[in-house]
Amino acid sequence: ALSTRRIVKMRGGGAGSAGNAQAIKVYYGDMPFWRAECVRIALHIGDIPFEDVRDWAEGQKFATFGALPVMSVNGMVLSQTQAMATYVGKLAGLYPEDSWLAAKHDEAINGCTDVTGTIAGTMRIQDEKEKVKTRAALINPDGRLTLHLSGLEKILAENGSNGATVGDSLTVADLAIWRLAGWLSSGLLDGLPKGYVTDPTSAHRFPAIAKLFATVEAHEGVISW
Repeated sequence: ALSTRRIVKMRGGGAGSAGNAQAIKVYYGDMPFWRAECVRIALHIGDIPFEDVRDWAEGQKFATFGALPVMSVNGMVLSQTQAMATYVGKLAGLYPEDSWLAAKHDEAINGCTDVTGTIAGTMRIQDEKEKVKTRAALINPDGRLTLHLSGLEKILAENGSNGATVGDSLTVADLAIWRLAGWLSSGLLDGLPKGYVTDPTSAHRFPAIAKLFATVEAHEGVISW
C-alpha cells in the first residue's frame, strides 16, 4: 500500500551548503524505494538542504505525469526519475562530467526503470500462486527480469566490475542500482529468493551488481543516511 502519512523533514544544510540558495522539496511516500531514495541520498551526500516530504497525496498535486516521485526547485516542478537523478547528481557532484560516461550513467538509470516496469506488471496479478509462478518465470535464464538485470550487469562489467557504474567514484546511478538490488533481494517479493541479486553466491549470479551493492552499502554517506 502507498503511504499517505505526512512526514516533512528538513535534511542537510551543513557548512558545505552555505552557498546554495535553492528551495528544494522531494515528494514521495514514506518508503525507501529506489526512484526517490537515489534523489534523497544524493542530496544528503552533497549536503544540499531539502525538504523530504513523505506525503503521497501532497506529491500528487505536482505530479506532471501522474506519478511520483517529483521534486520542486524554487517552486518549479521536475518529474521523471532520470531527470531528477541528473539534476541532483550535478548539484551534489555525483554525476559524470565526461559525456560518454554521463550517457552510460543515464543508460543504467533507465535500465533500473525497465526492471521496475517488469516487476510492476506482476503486481496486478491477483492470484498469489499465479503471481509467484509468473515471477519465477521472469528469473529463469531466459526470463525478462534476467534480461534486464544482465543489461545492468554488462554495464558494470564494462566498467571493470569495480563497484561503480561508471568511473571509480560514487554516482546517483550507483545509489539507484543499490536500492533496486536491495528491493529485489529483500525476500519481500514473493517468487524472488532472498539475496537474489545481492548475494554473490546466489545461483542467479550477478557478481558485478553484488559488488556494487556491497560497495555502496559501506559508503559513509549512505550509512549516515
